Amino acid sequence: MASDITYALFVARFPGFATEDSDRQTEIQYALDDAELSVHRATWDDLADRAVMLLAAHELTESGRTDNHGGGGAGAVTARTVGPGVVGYGDPKQGKLSDDYRTTSYGVKYLRLRNQLVLTPLGSS
Repeated sequence: MASDITYALFVARFPGFATEDSDRQTEIQYALDDAELSVHRATWDDLADRAVMLLAAHELTESGRTDNHGGGGAGAVTARTVGPGVVGYGDPKQGKLSDDYRTTSYGVKYLRLRNQLVLTPLGSS
């Protein structure tokens, strides 16, 4: 399912992602489409578009860190040595899923938004 959110709407909210590169614009649209699959619109209601954009921005930022640094580390920095420079990274697959979102400001904002949801138990009316 393609996202209702276009590249133009996304960069209006997050201008730091604006680019003239059509391949990058396509990559951003794919990230929006992928994020759309993670947001149940009936649950998120009026917050759905913002959630989709924050998830896409988070994923684009995370992939940019890897792409821009030749497959650099993932996860939180767990060790740092001054001098020859040793940096250790935690395993991003360990811990809670929400810990992954804490690696970018967009992910943290997504978590704050998610915490605003009022969920009712299944079977409730």
